[in-house]
Amino acid sequence: PPMASSAVMHLRIKRQAETIFMLVEPSDSFGKLIAQTAKLLGKATDDIRLIGPDKETVLPDEKLVTEAVGESTLKEDDILYLVFRKSGDTFEPIAVDDASLTGGV
Repeated sequence: PPMASSAVMHLRIKRQAETIFMLVEPSDSFGKLIAQTAKLLGKATDDIRLIGPDKETVLPDEKLVTEAVGESTLKEDDILYLVFRKSGDTFEPIAVDDASLTGGV
């Protein structure tokens, strides 16, 4: 069932062996989530991107976290992927320790 519009949601943001746990409100935009993540990491917002659970969709600043992005909407405890700018318009590829996603199975 769809999440109640008033409910807060927990998301995980992963990069390499690092995981950031975020609590988001339905009214939060991805831009706000990106800004919070950048501040936490001491990075400029322009130097990071969040990628959706499909590992392909760059999450747009203007969309709300409860709006559909690509083929789906985010669910409780979904994993987003964080990438840093390498240079110019180039961002690093997604790099996560997939064993940590499955509890090392």
